[in-house]
Amino acid sequence: MSSGPETDFAAVAFDMVQRYDDVSEQDGTLLVHGKKFAYLRESELLVHLSPARTDDLVERGIAASTDDGWVRIEDAQLWPELTDEARTFVGEPAVGGES
Repeated sequence: MSSGPETDFAAVAFDMVQRYDDVSEQDGTLLVHGKKFAYLRESELLVHLSPARTDDLVERGIAASTDDGWVRIEDAQLWPELTDEARTFVGEPAVGGES
């Protein structure tokens, strides 16, 4: 990656929609089962991850957190992995929810 944030995000979004039946893209936002899990804001990818994972990424200097629980990542090389992780986190049913 590295051809610009919009192009990089479009590539990640295309890959996610192609690989997963439960993922859709709407107006620059990735959704799983209709719930937002990733989007581009300016040159950063924002993903929704668990608080523990967010803390881990922030402590290691890989990402920054937002006040509303999202994670901001500038390094586009990390976008595919973290977008996939966010899809799993947001798309998983709550414990006991579907078991």
